[in-house]
Amino acid sequence: MGDPAPDPPACVILLHGLGRTSLSMAPMARALEEAGYLTANIGYPSREHPVEVLAADALPRGIAECRRAGGKTLHIVTHSMGGILTRYYLSRHTLPDLGRVVMLGPPNQGSAVADRLMDQRAYRIFNGPAGQQLGTGPEGIAARLGPVEFPWVCWLEMNARSWMHSSRTVSRKQATER
Repeated sequence: MGDPAPDPPACVILLHGLGRTSLSMAPMARALEEAGYLTANIGYPSREHPVEVLAADALPRGIAECRRAGGKTLHIVTHSMGGILTRYYLSRHTLPDLGRVVMLGPPNQGSAVADRLMDQRAYRIFNGPAGQQLGTGPEGIAARLGPVEFPWVCWLEMNARSWMHSSRTVSRKQATER
């Protein structure tokens, strides 16, 4: 009898936040690769389009890149607005092989800073259409996304090398009971 076939590797899609590039997630990508994960560090023009357009572009590219690399289970790690893109995409698409989603500092309740600044010309120019969607009111994207319906992880320590080991999955029911 031969050795059992190894499990296919998991792949982590990384999405940066508003006004950033994939370079901001590169240190985390390196740490995850050193830990044995495949990665797809996806850049997207965060200041040029609304969330709906950005999500429809970035997530499918990440999924395709993971598939090309041989990834089976897909995990997603996001920073800030990358979490909103992920929530938007997953509210409209099912990924049967989705593992966990880690969102670092997402404006899941909207952004009070966006509320205060969105009427200012400089904010509108710098942050573009997606920045205009980040308010806390009912017209903001966060309010329109509804509850999270995917496995997400509470971040317990800011250490990319141990993100899968130092966190726990919290069900939607558990999260709403808090």
